[in-house]
Amino acid sequence: MRPGELARVVWAFARLEYLPGPLLIGHAVGALRSRASHFSDRDAANLLWALARLEEVPENDAIRDIAVGLAEVAGMYSGQSAAMVLWAMATLTTATGPDLTAPVGHPLGQQERLLQELAGAVARDVPILDPQSISMAAWALGTLRMADARIADAVAGSCSATEVLTPFEPQHLANLMWGLAKAGNKVDSSLLEAVATVSHSTHSCLPEHPSRSLRPQ
Repeated sequence: MRPGELARVVWAFARLEYLPGPLLIGHAVGALRSRASHFSDRDAANLLWALARLEEVPENDAIRDIAVGLAEVAGMYSGQSAAMVLWAMATLTTATGPDLTAPVGHPLGQQERLLQELAGAVARDVPILDPQSISMAAWALGTLRMADARIADAVAGSCSATEVLTPFEPQHLANLMWGLAKAGNKVDSSLLEAVATVSHSTHSCLPEHPSRSLRPQ
């Protein structure tokens, strides 16, 4: 089965909330681990999302190998795919505990490089991304304690941060701000003012705590 077909099959099982068994999951993990660059950005994102959704967490070494492989191509990912991969990696590593920011072979390892490449892809596409993708990426970076201000800067540096944030639902705002704060980013005052304005005008109350239930569509 080719990488794209394999990713779509596992994704479909996850959407149906059906665990297909260890043979298929093991085959999918092994394929992504050894041939990450053969997966399109969408297929890699869908497969990782499916593993996280099914709570099928690969071993630490497998996650690290996947991160190393994806780092070679992640800079070319669409912002939406990058956000999904960030969310999935954060969800999977929260369950297993591998340090994706640990250096591999040199001060800036391939694993940390992956996170930086993904964050850059999301920041690049902020003007065309939906609120869920932006907030999902920020939540993931906060969960991974990866300080990268480019997403916040991209929102703040847009023609109107308030305009960008207006479509955000309360949960999106909560996850965005939690992620930025948890990652230790210094947030531009214009973005803080825009969030305050949008939060005040929303018809729903902001949730008390950020949620891990945010899922790609």
